[in-house]
Amino acid sequence: MAECRECDRSIPEGSNFCSHCGAPQNEKAAEALESFTKRQAKQLPEAELAELFEEGEQPQSASLDRRVSYAVGWVTLVGALAMVPSLASVFLLLAGIVILPPVRRLFAKQVGQRLDKRAVVGFYIVAVAVGSALFWLV
Repeated sequence: MAECRECDRSIPEGSNFCSHCGAPQNEKAAEALESFTKRQAKQLPEAELAELFEEGEQPQSASLDRRVSYAVGWVTLVGALAMVPSLASVFLLLAGIVILPPVRRLFAKQVGQRLDKRAVVGFYIVAVAVGSALFWLV
């Protein structure tokens, strides 16, 4: 038995892809996967591609941004729920909700255009600052 290049689990000898994580196990398999992915991406409508990646971003940076947005959003929401009787929790809940990627996607569908990242981050910072100030002042 061989081991997967990515997840180190046992896989049958000579496998092209890991049966656990799907990672290619040799150069030929990696090239085949990349070719397949590019063919599939060409078949997607432009609107669906735009949903997957922000304009001008590479796939890895889009994925990282999305993961960071989820982490920051959920941490903010949990913090806000811990302060629920306080008025500060309203601002923190709003900030946590706005930064979550699904909420931004739903808003973009309703409005017809994507939200600017700088505007979302700016709103998040202002809402957290106001919420924090209210928490410490009240």
